[in-house]
Amino acid sequence: ADLVLLLTEWDEYVTLDPHLAGSAVRRRVVLDARNALPAGAWMRAGWTYRGLGIGAAGAGTGCQEPIGSGSGIGAAGSGSGFRLPVASGNGPY
Repeated sequence: ADLVLLLTEWDEYVTLDPHLAGSAVRRRVVLDARNALPAGAWMRAGWTYRGLGIGAAGAGTGCQEPIGSGSGIGAAGSGSGFRLPVASGNGPY
């Protein structure tokens, strides 16, 4: 997988070992739509972590880039060109 989406707060996913999960994916990028994962643990395991509504989690210090700025969500510093669009509020959603 190129991107892991967490869409539930089920214990099976929230307590998943990020090192173990990393062995099952091609790229360690996770979008936590529930803000349920321990961001620091996932980043220490080499993951690029994004929490929906909080942006890029800094090393335990909060967010570095607000989501909703129109810039999208990407793998910070990866140079991969990977981007997810952020809703502008002008569409049907």
